[in-house]
Amino acid sequence: MDLSFSALMDRSDPLVDRYMTMAEELDYGAQMLLLVEGPEDKLDMAISDLEEQLEKRDDISNVLSAPPIEWLQQQAPWVVSDKDFAMWLDAATSNTALQRHSEFKDRIQEITAEYQSDFDKMSGYRVVFISLAEDPINQPMGKSSYENVINAIDTILLPHGVRGSPTGFPAIGSEDQQRTVERIQMLSPISLVLVLLVLRFLEPRFLYLILVAVPMLLAMVATLGLAGLITGKITILETMFGVLIFGLGVDFALHLLSRMHQEQSKGLPFRQALGKTITGTGVGVVAGALTTIGAFTIVSFAPDPSAHHLGVSGAIGLFVCLVLMLTLMPASWVLLQGKISQKPKYHFRFVGIFCRWSTQNPKLVLGIGIALMIASIAGAGRFRMESDLAKVFNREVPALEVSRKIEQIFQLNYAPWISQVEDVATLQKVHAEMEQEEFIGRVTSLAPLFSEKAEQRHQQLTASASKMNAMKSMYASAVMMGSKQQSEQIQDLLEAIAQLELAAKRGPPGVDDLPEYLRQQFISPSGKFLIFAYPEKAHLDGLIFMEQRKVLEEIHPNVSGMGNAIEGVMNGEKPWLLPLVLAVFVFVVFVLYIDSRDIRWMLVTVIPVTFGCVISLGMFLWLDKPFNAMMLLSGPLIIGLGVDDGIHVVHRMREDVTVAAHKSADAVGQAIVMTKLTTCTSFASLLYADHPGMESMSLVLLVGLPMCLLASITMVPALAVLFGLVAKE
Repeated sequence: MDLSFSALMDRSDPLVDRYMTMAEELDYGAQMLLLVEGPEDKLDMAISDLEEQLEKRDDISNVLSAPPIEWLQQQAPWVVSDKDFAMWLDAATSNTALQRHSEFKDRIQEITAEYQSDFDKMSGYRVVFISLAEDPINQPMGKSSYENVINAIDTILLPHGVRGSPTGFPAIGSEDQQRTVERIQMLSPISLVLVLLVLRFLEPRFLYLILVAVPMLLAMVATLGLAGLITGKITILETMFGVLIFGLGVDFALHLLSRMHQEQSKGLPFRQALGKTITGTGVGVVAGALTTIGAFTIVSFAPDPSAHHLGVSGAIGLFVCLVLMLTLMPASWVLLQGKISQKPKYHFRFVGIFCRWSTQNPKLVLGIGIALMIASIAGAGRFRMESDLAKVFNREVPALEVSRKIEQIFQLNYAPWISQVEDVATLQKVHAEMEQEEFIGRVTSLAPLFSEKAEQRHQQLTASASKMNAMKSMYASAVMMGSKQQSEQIQDLLEAIAQLELAAKRGPPGVDDLPEYLRQQFISPSGKFLIFAYPEKAHLDGLIFMEQRKVLEEIHPNVSGMGNAIEGVMNGEKPWLLPLVLAVFVFVVFVLYIDSRDIRWMLVTVIPVTFGCVISLGMFLWLDKPFNAMMLLSGPLIIGLGVDDGIHVVHRMREDVTVAAHKSADAVGQAIVMTKLTTCTSFASLLYADHPGMESMSLVLLVGLPMCLLASITMVPALAVLFGLVAKE
């Protein structure tokens, strides 16, 4: 189970594939940062204890907590500027430094700390790098190591009076998934209860409500299981469809129950009433369901993971629910025959009023409908896609706030751009050029250690060995003769000379000389040098990432990072989308034609779904709301449910064309209103998912479905009368 946004990344997109390849090679999905904060005098001991205990765990690959400060200080002669190196060497080889001691001492402290800036010890804060043994997103549901590791960290740090807060890709993905699971677990039963409460207007008896709930619950479980087997994993779309199946599946039950009540209220015996229900409304239920199932099946062939998972779960869920509703529910009625004649408690008078008015003014009704659709289409120029992932995925992700805090303190964040280079010369060039970009706040790599001038400096130090030794002897003698203050000054100079002598002896560092702390962070498993360029400010906006990527690719073409993936997900081209929509439309039209065998009836049937889709799209366009992938994928849901409305009204009209159009539309319109109430009630629960993607999808459906209903009870009877297909009065 992977309910995080990463599960919906389309690897066929070159940008996403570049990031995924890099992440797999560097095991990036298993690396996280831990911000440890607390009293300064307790931090070092707490982190030492943390490192010792975590390294014993099988689910931890390594822990990097203590930067090699002493080793880094020893490398200062190779990383300082030419000016500082000249000043340092002059102080070690001439007697002028004693007069400039104050200036020199302050600068020498800055010099020796210069490379440490990447590993600053901020008072009250530390950053620990932790690599999990496995990416938690790739682990089975309930077996992720992330929660166990976080609990262990809390247990270790608590006695020390400090706390640790995780961030990085494992933390963001795991917390996004965890919050989504919590919301889905809460909303699923709420959605079912709300749907059944609305259903009580039609069937108030508890036993019959249970008989409706059982097929839907079984369909939800089957959807999750079969979709998981077919696709290999369960994503947020499968779990969301588990909620939506209550709103979709209850439509089948409502139409069958409503027709059964109508037939029995006419005095028909149970068996005859059941027969007319199955051969009348049942046929419409099957036709509508198969149309929707076919549309979802077509969507499942899309290369995009979002569309694929929605298509598979939708097709499976509706098919299983259809079969169960047409078998288990009628079978239970037979076992309880004679006890289903209760008259429904609802009657929506406005349905009959709208239907009659529409058949009396068919041209006006169709004119208004067409004008509204034209106005909606006129807003097409306002169409734009949402580029900020933060406005699409879960809001409650504490790891993002932790990352912002680390960014403020250490200039590190969760979305660095990463380059892999083969040699030191390229390392130096790329590091230096990236530092010049205004949007980059910090660049970290081994470039400062592998200075191109290091060998030249080593020769200078070697050549100056005798002078440094002479100065050291002179200063050593002067210590005995000078004042206490002079002795302290001389001691500082002796330490500076000793550091240069040690550098001359050891020479510039090589890759083999690197401490494990630096090797783990800046050398890839394939032996390449890694360069991390951190943007000035962390964000999840695909457009900004695109601009940054283009600039950095001019410096080094293989630069990659989470920005690639987010750009691909949010801004990526979707050439498959238009052919997919056309395929769904052609399929729906084909099925409707086969069902009606008359092009006029087919046009009447397709009116509600056309009106609902166009109006809902136009409303969001004119409100200047950006679209996201989940909003676009709500299209198949509107198509399926909108087609159902048209099919049921047309089927009722065609049962007896001598009955006035408004009466047939009113008879089935009562059930359609109930189906829309239950469906919209189920979808409305997603407004409380605290997940912008789910909420936006829910809003599209809450606009589109009532529009389909409105067209079903107005435009359908009006067009049927204009075509002369049914009686007007």
